[in-house]
Amino acid sequence: MAKASLVLCRAYVNSLKAQAATASEGAPKILRDLSAARMHLRGVLKQCETAFGETELHASMASLLVEVEAEEKAAKEA
Repeated sequence: MAKASLVLCRAYVNSLKAQAATASEGAPKILRDLSAARMHLRGVLKQCETAFGETELHASMASLLVEVEAEEKAAKEA
């Protein structure tokens, strides 16, 4: 499940970066999708913290969460 979540959210980020580069009128959709990715990652990380908090996959997901939050902040400021 964690690998699928990582792939899903990575696809969100990559897709949204491409959308942001081509059109600014899609900002509400981009923010909504980034918010969905952020909430999904937070939920998965919270659920697996005690059992898998020390794994590389958990660290990758936490890193992606930081990236999603940064993208979300940048989209709000644009």
